[in-house]
Amino acid sequence: QSVQSGSGGCRPNPFTETALMNPATCFSLASVALLLAFGLGSRSARVWLVVLFVGAGALAGAALGVLLGGQPWDWHSSFALGGETVHLRLDAVSAMFLLLIAVIGAAGGAYSLTYWGDDEHPRSAGTGRRWWSALVLCMALVVTCANGLHFLIAWELFALAAWPLVTLDRKNREARAAGWLYLAASHAGTLLLFVFFGALAAKTGSWELADFRARPELAPLFWLAMFGFGVKAGLFPLHIWLPSAHANAPSHVSAIMSGVAIKMGVYGIVRFGGWLPVTTTQALSLIGLATLGAVLGIAFALAQNDFKRLLAYCSVENVGIILVGVGAALLGQANGHPDWSRLAL
Repeated sequence: QSVQSGSGGCRPNPFTETALMNPATCFSLASVALLLAFGLGSRSARVWLVVLFVGAGALAGAALGVLLGGQPWDWHSSFALGGETVHLRLDAVSAMFLLLIAVIGAAGGAYSLTYWGDDEHPRSAGTGRRWWSALVLCMALVVTCANGLHFLIAWELFALAAWPLVTLDRKNREARAAGWLYLAASHAGTLLLFVFFGALAAKTGSWELADFRARPELAPLFWLAMFGFGVKAGLFPLHIWLPSAHANAPSHVSAIMSGVAIKMGVYGIVRFGGWLPVTTTQALSLIGLATLGAVLGIAFALAQNDFKRLLAYCSVENVGIILVGVGAALLGQANGHPDWSRLAL
């Protein structure tokens, strides 16, 4: 939504007038708290959890401030990173995913204190807490970066932060192998996204991300976005890393991977499907792959005798169902049916 100006001007937003709901204040507090939690991870577990809760609560406050207030939050830095001004944007789409990150980040962190505690895992518990904090912060940056170059940096940091968590049980050879497979698949997806954002910047003359639906020549780039983000989402047949990574990771890590991390791939398809011109062929291709993934995901799940692998294949199925809806929304958008598009989404 854009700010509407008229004879009476803009009315005050009651949800963002206080610091509790002000996205700028909340996101700043969350960033500081999660960086502090990263530093405290190897020390007191209880202090770390309190700081993590502060960071997650601030992320939730920023998301609710936008969702309830109805206006997006934009922030431009006074400095440059890689020659580009840092631009963060929090709108209704990114706020919904940010709220998910906050809730699961806090709940999983609390669960890890007893499930993967210092007494049973003295060498890895602190490492797990540190990288958990980093993962939550990096995913928050992914859904708020509005510059292609910085989006790529946040995406890469997000992928790297998850790797020590997948391989937290370093004595387990299968966990180490699953971690390397995850890392290889993640970087294959990142390579596609690098080409996508590079081509987008070359064609538009800027790394800034915006609504490009009026540029039909950009439509072929959606293929790169679909498969680049599809790797992270576990879109069939790009899901090869997902069953082993989720099955060999600790349970709280499996939870954030299934519940949030793979949804970052869904976020990318939703975001750039809404910002790029998408053809009927592309929308139908997404629906076809998603349907195949939903059917085969549940079929493979029923064949498992390991409960965590069963849940991993259920994630493949769930992502398939979600992306069928997203594909149908893009199909409605491509054929001029916005009401059907909103309903499908």
